[in-house]
Amino acid sequence: MTERIYKIIEINEPYGVLIGNFDGVHIGHQELIRQFKEKCAKKKLKSVIISFWPHPEVYFNQAFSEIIYSREMKVKKISNLEVDYFFELPFDEIRNLSPRSFIDFIKTDMMKMILVGYDFHFGKDRAGDFAFLKNNYGDEISVDSYGPFEQNDKIPSSTYIRQLIEEGNFKQVCNFLGEMWALTGVVQSGKQLGAQIGIPTANLVFSSHFKMPPKGVYVTHVSYQGKIYNSVTNIGVRPTVEDTLDVTVETHLLDFKGDLYGDEIEVVFHRKIRNELKFNSVSELVIQIKKDIDVTRDFFESV
Repeated sequence: MTERIYKIIEINEPYGVLIGNFDGVHIGHQELIRQFKEKCAKKKLKSVIISFWPHPEVYFNQAFSEIIYSREMKVKKISNLEVDYFFELPFDEIRNLSPRSFIDFIKTDMMKMILVGYDFHFGKDRAGDFAFLKNNYGDEISVDSYGPFEQNDKIPSSTYIRQLIEEGNFKQVCNFLGEMWALTGVVQSGKQLGAQIGIPTANLVFSSHFKMPPKGVYVTHVSYQGKIYNSVTNIGVRPTVEDTLDVTVETHLLDFKGDLYGDEIEVVFHRKIRNELKFNSVSELVIQIKKDIDVTRDFFESV
């Protein structure tokens, strides 16, 4: 089981370090972590993954604002890979450190190995890289780098996966994540419009930094308290009942009775049913939602 630590000095035995952002913890990351664990095992080292929060691109790329998984989900996925320790650095506090100061910040006498990506840069102005590590620390510790991992002639990358989510291509997203993509959030009390028309929905509050699929209606399932519920989810501005530009996520759980308010749920996306539409009346909207529910039931009966 992975232990989350908050100071590197908490480790009092020899260790190796793997540094990266690991947004999505995709299959490339997973293979890298597997190889890293093998290297550590051969050298009789504890395995330590060091990552950052928020994502560094938030500070350096104004166009970047969206992550694949929440902070908690990333930690959970890394923990499932059974490294020994996970250490998350607050990026706003270390972003201006020189490359040497950054390494000194994470290095103790117990650090015996460091592994970074072939294109990994660190320190102020991204001045540090593998060559810097090799030249400055190669005599003290084992310094290694890893190249890109390919699947079907494609290099899995967080950037490419974000693009696939934006396109609503969940099958391909699954291929690169190794699992279906999910959106997590806390259910909040809404205007009860769904309940009023006999189709109650769970309204999600989620991080504004999530990469979102296109507006529309989707076949999904909800994971809640260890149980799975088939569901239909709308992402959009609810044009039939509201005049707003605020995008909301509403999920109707099929055959569910209960109160979800204040609880966190995980909404897993399977495929898009249709675009979000503006109907002439609420009654027309209800007719269409019932059709969407039928499509969702048919989907899960066929898989």
